[in-house]
Amino acid sequence: MKKGLLFVSLFLFSAFFILSTNVNAANETNGTIPGNGTNVTTGNLYVSVTPEGASIYVNGIYKGLSPITIYNLNVGTPTVMIQKVGYQTAYRYPTISAGLTTPLYVILTQNSNGTNGNNTNQTTYGMLNITSSPPGASISVDGINKGISPLFLSNIITGTHTVTATKSGYNSASAYPVVSTNLVTNVNLILTQIPPTVTYNCAETDQGLDYGTQGTTTITSSTQGVIDTKTDYCATGNSLREYYCSSPSAQYISLKNQTCNRGCEAGACKNLAYASPISNNWIIGIIAIIVICFLIVFWAKKKGHIKEPKIPVVQQSATQPVVAQK
Repeated sequence: MKKGLLFVSLFLFSAFFILSTNVNAANETNGTIPGNGTNVTTGNLYVSVTPEGASIYVNGIYKGLSPITIYNLNVGTPTVMIQKVGYQTAYRYPTISAGLTTPLYVILTQNSNGTNGNNTNQTTYGMLNITSSPPGASISVDGINKGISPLFLSNIITGTHTVTATKSGYNSASAYPVVSTNLVTNVNLILTQIPPTVTYNCAETDQGLDYGTQGTTTITSSTQGVIDTKTDYCATGNSLREYYCSSPSAQYISLKNQTCNRGCEAGACKNLAYASPISNNWIIGIIAIIVICFLIVFWAKKKGHIKEPKIPVVQQSATQPVVAQK
């Protein structure tokens, strides 16, 4: 009986120990147990600093005092800054793996002058946290390309810098932040969109100012399509509203008021042909008729079909007596 109770107690203790170990392992992997098929996109970072109580920053964001475990960091290589009064600021670039906790151990070097950062006779550095609206802009610092926004840059020499963002379809934007020692300077660049080039086209169905035909005039743009359309119409019984294009690239439809002498009907002047100049075909036809008539007369005379009338000549007789005048 006692052996049975002892065996059961050992079994329960072993099970409790195994479960506790698994829970701790799950906590260290961001709540996901490796091998269970769950996709993990973040990892954790454990930071231990000598001496303890240093301020920990990840990508310029304060996380707390060491020692500390920082959860749910994106996979990659973040910039970790460690600060403590009286010690030189340290920078580390650990690799964060999915589902794992990366340990980071740092030993700080005490300053000889008892202040933060490097010695006063050395170059000092700060950080830039650069964002843009819209994101995805190309970022350059002092004319040197640094990457695509949003962008976090460390080891930026203290002082004033020129930060420029460029993106296709947008006007570039620049800022002039002042970087301070061991501090993060936020820069947000707002880019304005470049308006697209607009072209216009004016088209007519009646080939312009044709008062005898009802036509439709349409304006289209390269960005909006059809923006206006007008059709000729009769304002009164003898008044026509004639729409036309002032040029092929006109932005607006032009209007001319035309008086119709024979009346206006169905958006056009009636019987407009009478006012039109004689066409070339009519001129050629009339000339041809005149020539044909002349040839017929000439031919008829030559054949004798047409005889010239004879004028009688009156001759005075020699035997006629002369009457003396009194």
